[in-house]
Amino acid sequence: AAPYYAFVDAGVEVTLASPAGGQPPIDPTSTLADFQTDATKRYDADSAAQTLMANTKVLSEVNSSDFDAVFYPGGHGPLWDLVDNTDSISLIE
Repeated sequence: AAPYYAFVDAGVEVTLASPAGGQPPIDPTSTLADFQTDATKRYDADSAAQTLMANTKVLSEVNSSDFDAVFYPGGHGPLWDLVDNTDSISLIE
């Protein structure tokens, strides 16, 4: 949540994408009390951000030339669906 808000608060246009599109998998430990931050609490209260997350674009349909940068969130979340996804790998190679 923190990187998303850093970009959005700075006025950056953010596009969310995931291998399957729609709601990406979320590391289940990230919802535990010990992992809550101001940014995750903000996300929990932000229905617009939750709607964006629930409706990510399909990664294979994203044209990299339409973007200036690619950002991968930290933590264990990307291990669920990005680590061996060929579209993800080709995007960053």
